[in-house]
Amino acid sequence: MTGLNIQALVPGNEYFFLLRELASEYPLPHSLLGTEKAPEYVMKLATRFVDQQGAGWYGYICGNSISAAAHLSVYGFGNGRGHTLWKIRHPMLQTGCDPDHLGILLDFLVDHSLLSRSGSAKIVMFLSEFESIAIEEARAHSFILQGQLSDYYRIGEMCLIYTRTVFGQGKP
Repeated sequence: MTGLNIQALVPGNEYFFLLRELASEYPLPHSLLGTEKAPEYVMKLATRFVDQQGAGWYGYICGNSISAAAHLSVYGFGNGRGHTLWKIRHPMLQTGCDPDHLGILLDFLVDHSLLSRSGSAKIVMFLSEFESIAIEEARAHSFILQGQLSDYYRIGEMCLIYTRTVFGQGKP
């Protein structure tokens, strides 16, 4: 993967502004993304989990833009040597970009979770049924559908729960 460029997107770096724009232009139904509240919400997530090693926004950088972005955080605390539950929030793909950039970013976040906390990891994503590209990339990158919730985000809309379990060194 020559030219792979995935970076942490933190307030003040050159790509954080582009992340806020990407979130503002989010085309699918969402209570915050795709609205005037998106930049504030992106900032809130960027500062909310600063005490968690490995947590934060990450982006696949392509040229001078972000082609894909997502937020990673610890969802359930382990002891740092056992099993940790991680959550990937808001996987986003820039319009017109290669969907595999999102899949590559998902793989990076899975690997990054193991580097951040030793042991095994369960990574979970709650996706709206309308997030078809994120669903396709999750499936293509070894995430499995483990559940669904009706009326979770909005009445009449399904929330699909995709997960992936991975093991660090020395684990089966």
